[in-house]
Amino acid sequence: MVRPFCSRFHDEFASRLAVAILAPSPSRPVRRRSARLRSVPGHPEKKPNGRKWESSPTFTPLESSFVKYRLLAIGKPKLDYAAAGIQDYAKRLKHYVQLEIDYLKDRNESEALLSRSKGSYRIALDERGTQHSTASLTKQITQLESRGDLKAVSFLVGGADGHSAAFRDQCDQIWSLSSMTMQHELALVVLLEQIYRVFTIKRGEPYHRE
Repeated sequence: MVRPFCSRFHDEFASRLAVAILAPSPSRPVRRRSARLRSVPGHPEKKPNGRKWESSPTFTPLESSFVKYRLLAIGKPKLDYAAAGIQDYAKRLKHYVQLEIDYLKDRNESEALLSRSKGSYRIALDERGTQHSTASLTKQITQLESRGDLKAVSFLVGGADGHSAAFRDQCDQIWSLSSMTMQHELALVVLLEQIYRVFTIKRGEPYHRE
């Protein structure tokens, strides 16, 4: 019996199709489109899809200070260049810390300074105090900021007559900026510059040179 042509064709086609399906296909390299990852603005630690980076990008969050700093001084600066220096460093420091500067005018200078600094950690500026190097000053401020109970630090700068012994006894620390007697308006500039220097060191910025 002779099979019809269409039946033979169907069987041959089915056989070839089965061989083609079961035979292993040659491997081909798969080309994948690479996407450039960009950090999400305001969230550099995340990829655009919301997942975290395996390693941190070049951006490093800056350390923030939660301690409020007050500079309390008797009388406003009368020297133009001193006032300009105070304003300059105060403006710079506001990028790092909360800073408040108050100029007090009262007959009883000690009482005014103590009253305004109540509840804060008091550091009096006096030539009879402890002198610090910049490294030591950085260590001191870092230790103060590490205390969980400390919310505010007040630097107290007296008038032309300085601080009395009774006043110094009510302060937590006494710092001296120099063994020389310094005009108190210039002392404000030096103090603010040193505090600014400390925070640039803490941030790893290239302002300070050893």
